[in-house]
Amino acid sequence: MGDLHHIVTADVSRGGMFLRTGLDVAIGSELRLFVAHPQTGLTFAVDTVVRRRVESPPERAGLGVEFVGLDGRRREEFAAFSGLDEMATEEDAVYVAEDDPLLA
Repeated sequence: MGDLHHIVTADVSRGGMFLRTGLDVAIGSELRLFVAHPQTGLTFAVDTVVRRRVESPPERAGLGVEFVGLDGRRREEFAAFSGLDEMATEEDAVYVAEDDPLLA
């Protein structure tokens, strides 16, 4: 696996999340994310599609991604993993492999 980018999440929901990042990724691009739990370090892989880009102000730049390919059971597993029922924090980390074939 190539280099991983450490990205901080914000606004996590059952349908997607916002990633604070300066990565230049086009709307419609598919990304495989590995969400790391801030306390346990365990990861949860999820496929996403970039639906929105925010470029300014630079300190708020990022990507709005939608989760894809999650059935009801897997969506509930992610909600439990990320603590959605307990309000996820901005300390959750997401890693994107630079050479991920989904990064188009």
